[in-house]
Amino acid sequence: MKTLVVYYSRSGNNKKIADELASSFPKADLERIVPEKDYHGMMGWLKAGYSAPKFKRVKINASRNPLDYNLVIFGGPLWAWGNLNNPLLSYLSNYKFKKTAFFSVSGSGNISQAMKQLQELGINPIATLALSDRELRENAYKSKITDFCSSLKKIK
Repeated sequence: MKTLVVYYSRSGNNKKIADELASSFPKADLERIVPEKDYHGMMGWLKAGYSAPKFKRVKINASRNPLDYNLVIFGGPLWAWGNLNNPLLSYLSNYKFKKTAFFSVSGSGNISQAMKQLQELGINPIATLALSDRELRENAYKSKITDFCSSLKKIK
């Protein structure tokens, strides 16, 4: 199955998971969503928290066409009360997909608000992986990644 793992990561946490997911699928492609404007540092954190609940689309750089893939695994942090981050929201709004799976590392690991947003975009992931910052810090997430990848590999 031709697979694309696409992610946005402000702090590096979601990049770590994206790298692990991509390495679990033979010949998977990995793409980082790069926003035109930076969200790093304290000012970036404030800007992210302010803009996320407004569902603001931002200019991003992404080069691969997700329709070239059977499965797109996408992810990133959740901002301000569990909303999709603006770079990922922009990516998802710009493209159509065959099959998708969603992952996120966030403070609480709760993805319910993000799932509502995905449904509003017409995206219904066939699998989800929700991790908390704490699970990542304590290295207590490996079995969840294994289960997530196993469930995706069963899908044709």
